[in-house]
Amino acid sequence: GMTISEVEKMANKLKLVNFKCVMRDELEGQIPKFNECGIINLNTSKENGSHFSCWYKNGENKYYFDCFGLLPPKEIIKYLGSPIMYSTYQIQQFNDTNCGEWCLYVLKELNDGKNFTDVVLDIINE
Repeated sequence: GMTISEVEKMANKLKLVNFKCVMRDELEGQIPKFNECGIINLNTSKENGSHFSCWYKNGENKYYFDCFGLLPPKEIIKYLGSPIMYSTYQIQQFNDTNCGEWCLYVLKELNDGKNFTDVVLDIINE
């Protein structure tokens, strides 16, 4: 799996807009920008990292992607506000460690103007 610093380096190379990489408890009290994206580790800052998922916000449009098809955690819902479009498709097996790469791929595609549903369907149909 990737570390937070590896995720940040790759996001920088991909020129993702207003990118942040956080642990789930680090969103508390923050206000999202009008346009931004990020990768969230589902563990807290007191724990070792476990699993990455991501969000993308473009004005009022908000998207959440987890390669296990899990719902957005309460921290993301509180941070972004509802409604949030998300995928329930599991595209990664639980013993795989490429969740960071999936998140970066999804964010890059959205950053390039692709439609969220199309991005998810492209992954499923690979």
